[in-house]
Amino acid sequence: MTHEPELKPCPFCGGTSIGLDRIEVPRDTVFMYCCANCSAQGPEFGGDDDTVRERAAHGWNIRASQWQPIETAPRDGTKVFLWHQKWGSAPVGWWDWVEGPCEDGTGGFCLWHVVEKNLPPTEDGLIWPDEMELPTHWMPMPIAPVQETQP
Repeated sequence: MTHEPELKPCPFCGGTSIGLDRIEVPRDTVFMYCCANCSAQGPEFGGDDDTVRERAAHGWNIRASQWQPIETAPRDGTKVFLWHQKWGSAPVGWWDWVEGPCEDGTGGFCLWHVVEKNLPPTEDGLIWPDEMELPTHWMPMPIAPVQETQP
């Protein structure tokens, strides 16, 4: 029997009918909790491991004003806000695998990518550990507004 995580009510409508959606995308499956009342969606979490339900619930339950330690950030390509006190801004970034071969002969490595023009210049928006401070905190991006269709 699968343990159902405890979920907070919808931050938009207060609804309590929250369900886990599974979406097939090219090369992956993503999961997210959604409100059955107003269709608000939590952040997407990739993978099909035993922890995806808990990670998706954690993403749903986090409210946008809560910074989290960087060690708890999703490592599946989910875009999040990143923070380090020296940056003076909160750029959007994501954790990703960079294909090798690398100068050291390895096949590749993981690091943070950022989308921010005010940070020190890096190649392809990558945060290299020796070029600048790594992020210390992260926060989920806000849930996109639900657009109603026009009659």
